[in-house]
Amino acid sequence: EQLFVGDVNYVVLGSGALDAGVEKYFDYLERDSAFRLDAPVFAVSDSSASELVLGTGSSDYDATNALRSIERNLDLRGDCYIFSAAQIAADMDANGAALICAVRCADAKESDYEAEEGERTALPDGYIIIYEGKAAGHIPFDMARGVNILKNKAGPMSVELDGATVQLDKCKCSIKPVFGGGALKGLDISVEASAALAERSDGADTAELNAALAQEIKSWVSYVVDKSVSAGCDFLQRGSSLEMQEPRSLRGMTEDFGSVMPYIYYNISVQAEISRSYDLDLPEGGK
Repeated sequence: EQLFVGDVNYVVLGSGALDAGVEKYFDYLERDSAFRLDAPVFAVSDSSASELVLGTGSSDYDATNALRSIERNLDLRGDCYIFSAAQIAADMDANGAALICAVRCADAKESDYEAEEGERTALPDGYIIIYEGKAAGHIPFDMARGVNILKNKAGPMSVELDGATVQLDKCKCSIKPVFGGGALKGLDISVEASAALAERSDGADTAELNAALAQEIKSWVSYVVDKSVSAGCDFLQRGSSLEMQEPRSLRGMTEDFGSVMPYIYYNISVQAEISRSYDLDLPEGGK
């Protein structure tokens, strides 16, 4: 029978689809004029899509509400970016690589201690890397913020540091190519971040917190860069950005950057400052 997809709010791809290949699903969605290509897409890496959609073992489970809650929370926190069907299809078409926001079906008590026994929910789980139509790796949730920073989509995320909790206000990432002998030799990745102090314990010093925040951000960015190199694909679409910066020197980099990545260096620098502390006093020069 003819499927009607006009009322579809979300698309969920299970582990079977990720392993077999997702291109046919996106091809179908693109060809069906009733489907909204701006619909968010999620991937489940460790189970079938049916488990997340049906919530096996929980009679009150509603997958649409669970995914809507994830969408709202991630938008508010800036922990992960949710790609639409159109964005994923365009990225795969550009260089064969893309990211899909990952979710997992879990016990509801993980996010709500008042949940009933056996109640299920959906929780964010980082990103699934897609390369040549299939799953090619996983970026865990605790490192997923590096993707947002590198794509300049970092939201007002809360960051736990040793001795304090800060709220990221602004975060700007600049990526510039470095040439040597007329060839691309490396990338200078520079991140500037400012944050507000949300909570602190005794002894938290301004300089120490600034350094800790910079190191935390650098760890996220470094992990994602290393993951891209090891996966051998440009899932961040950096090649297209570089080609636009240097159209003559880096012509064709949109398609070729994935093969170039293992042979160049990456210089990652982060400057972070806690610029607001409200009524929470900081010793030694707190603002």
